[in-house]
Amino acid sequence: MSKSEHHDGDEYDEAFTPLNLLLSEAGEQFEQGVKSRYERQVDDVVDLTNDDEGDEFDPDHGTVLETITAALAQPAETGFTVLFQPTLKGEVAAYNIAGHADFVIVWPTESGAGVRVIDAKSTAEQKSYQQIQAAIYTRLIEQAVETSANIDSQAVTYSAGVVTRETEWESEFDISNHPSFDYRSRIADVTRMLQADGEIASTSEHDLSDAPHAITDKCSQCPYTESCTTEAFEQSHVRLLGLSESEQKVLVENGITTIDELADLCTAPNDDEWDPTTQKRAGFVSKDSLYYDLKADTTIGDSLPNLVYQAEAIRRQLSDPDDYQNGLWIPGTGKFQLPEDDPFDPTEVEFAPNSMIRVYLNVQHDHLRDRLVQLSARVSVSDPDIDSIRISKQRRTTSRVMSRSGLTQRLPITASSRCLRDSCPI
Repeated sequence: MSKSEHHDGDEYDEAFTPLNLLLSEAGEQFEQGVKSRYERQVDDVVDLTNDDEGDEFDPDHGTVLETITAALAQPAETGFTVLFQPTLKGEVAAYNIAGHADFVIVWPTESGAGVRVIDAKSTAEQKSYQQIQAAIYTRLIEQAVETSANIDSQAVTYSAGVVTRETEWESEFDISNHPSFDYRSRIADVTRMLQADGEIASTSEHDLSDAPHAITDKCSQCPYTESCTTEAFEQSHVRLLGLSESEQKVLVENGITTIDELADLCTAPNDDEWDPTTQKRAGFVSKDSLYYDLKADTTIGDSLPNLVYQAEAIRRQLSDPDDYQNGLWIPGTGKFQLPEDDPFDPTEVEFAPNSMIRVYLNVQHDHLRDRLVQLSARVSVSDPDIDSIRISKQRRTTSRVMSRSGLTQRLPITASSRCLRDSCPI
């Protein structure tokens, strides 16, 4: 691939920006709904929203400390104050951290005052990164209290939580039933990664073009997947095989970075040898080949020669994407538990050849509302004289959504299903 055909990651904004705008709007609506709920259930909600457009953050530490001081002077359980979008600033390990917390709840306790940072997310369940965000803001408030000369830091207890669409609200606010998690374990992880010699620092030293990374199932949730995958195809990189960073490192150390270099470790079987029982595994490799050194490596050895065959399959697909036909088997793997659908000798089986029924499901998921919006299937057999059957239905269902007011409602949804030809494997 020539350099003129290379595409940088920032060229793919249009692929994910519209979705991010949609998610951002839904998130803001959800936050306003949660705010409305707090306004109805607690004593006071202080809106500290600002329109900072630059990189400078003007922290609201003064308001936060004043609210905690007031709570320390009140009898226990006399009322709750919620700060909305307070700006917080501080340090975690070797890095400066600043941002806007969604909600900070402050209330009097028997021993002093309680502080709980709440992150509001329009998702079905809380995620690790959401907990990390709430935990960091909690730590920043801790720092502000510890440096204050007017507050006994030992009298303040801290906690953090994440409010989602599935959070159940009581008719009256009860802090003991409000979402919370062990934020100190999250802070321990973040502090370790943000050390001067930690993972974040070591990763930031890499140029974006050669930063080690893997393409895995987790990438499906990342808005930059299109950029990373396209770059891997342009470079014909071995990460297309879904290898971990450690597996890639072993190959790179042995001079293998591309699909071609990996496929060349072994001589590809002839077209009539792509059979699980015909070709011996690695029997077509010269004795002085690098293959055996890699086979002895504990990190990647067990994956060979399957990786070599997969690399060969991708090489064929990239060289002739229109006429490419994938190999039906990985050579040398032996017989499978299922019977062979088209055996060489039909008399060896008790069923008609080419009669295995295959069902391919096409499921479309709405990540915004965590629901299925489309479901279809294609049913086929190997017999070329029998047409495939496409199954698609339209039905009405209900979905729980958070309204602008923050109330959970059930709304009728019409789910239209259709089979996407391009997504069918055959």
